[in-house]
Amino acid sequence: MKSVDGEQMKKETTEKRTAILIRCTETEAARIREAAQLERRTVSAYILRAVMNRMRVQQTYQPAGLDGQASLKRKDAGS
Repeated sequence: MKSVDGEQMKKETTEKRTAILIRCTETEAARIREAAQLERRTVSAYILRAVMNRMRVQQTYQPAGLDGQASLKRKDAGS
């Protein structure tokens, strides 16, 4: 097994990390912390799971050919 010193480990982990700032009220933050704790997840893991679920739902129910925006068609088009 390869030995890794603390400085090398710190460098490897910081290169792979990304931060996202989320603004919410103190009440919402408490709710998120409580929900994460109930699922035995970190807050980061809880938020990531929620975002990924939302993306999956959007992709599932998004009409084909649209990229998130409704298409307005004129009634008199083709007449």
